[in-house]
Amino acid sequence: MKPTTIGERGQNISQKRKQFCIAAILIIAFARFAIFNKTEFDLNFVDDSSFEKKTENQLTAVGRDSTTTERSRRWNETEIVSYMAAHPQRNYMAHLFGRGGFRKGIEIGVQDGRFSDIILSANHFLKEKWSMVLVDPNPTKYLNRRMRKENGKWAQAGFLEYCDITFHKTNSTDPALLNEYTDGHFDFVYLDGSHTHDAVTSEMPLWWKKVAPGGILAGHDYCNYGEKGLSCNGCDSIPLCQAYTPSSVKFKRESANTKSGRAANQMGVVMAVQEWLINESGDPTLTVHHTLEDFTSESLEKDGFKFADVIRRDRNPSWFIYKP
Repeated sequence: MKPTTIGERGQNISQKRKQFCIAAILIIAFARFAIFNKTEFDLNFVDDSSFEKKTENQLTAVGRDSTTTERSRRWNETEIVSYMAAHPQRNYMAHLFGRGGFRKGIEIGVQDGRFSDIILSANHFLKEKWSMVLVDPNPTKYLNRRMRKENGKWAQAGFLEYCDITFHKTNSTDPALLNEYTDGHFDFVYLDGSHTHDAVTSEMPLWWKKVAPGGILAGHDYCNYGEKGLSCNGCDSIPLCQAYTPSSVKFKRESANTKSGRAANQMGVVMAVQEWLINESGDPTLTVHHTLEDFTSESLEKDGFKFADVIRRDRNPSWFIYKP
């Protein structure tokens, strides 16, 4: 074998160093590419609310510790009202599914899908089929990113394994939408579309028919500036509209009351709900109840909710009516 000269050995060493450097550069470049792609992926599927896939240990104790039999039994009026009185925030309505036995819900006026997100994540422990219908004429990009079945946020979180989600791009009074579902089909109907007196007045009789006995009809933005209510059950208790939250500044929400910092008066919604109770419900025993939205980060987190997921641009309460 021909001996290797000192010069040849130097060339071999230089060549190996060169190969090592090239390999190191390729590894660093690949790592940077992977990190970049992950960042882009995360940004595509996260909006203004912080999202974290909830594990079994993060679920609310009341849902996690309930037996299958308890979760399947539908709560009665006393149980629903008592639970919501003890937990007077809208996000706890999500437990009406997991704990209260509700299995068919519809949210009308979905916007970004943040409340839908709360309902789905709070009931992720359910290992039986249930369904949510979402209705909005103008779905946002954030809602679309959540709903995508192949790589959407809800699909990745496993929310679609047992929950069937149907989306209708239309308005709340569309005859085709109403004809899609028989009377008494839903356990839970939540109205959060147009918040005017006329809109809520037209919606309530249409969607009350779709609520099953033992279910509830509910809606958002039930507050005013201290005006007196009508003479009906629960109508004397009307929460006051509170100040806008800091997130309203972030999103530059427009309001006639932005200068004072107070959320807009929702007396139109209040009157529509109370007038329906008196004039159209046909049942003088019906009672309107409402949430308070006085939650804190600590009060939410002890039950498995995240403050950033629940907080909105305002703290406007919701109303609900139980259907006997």
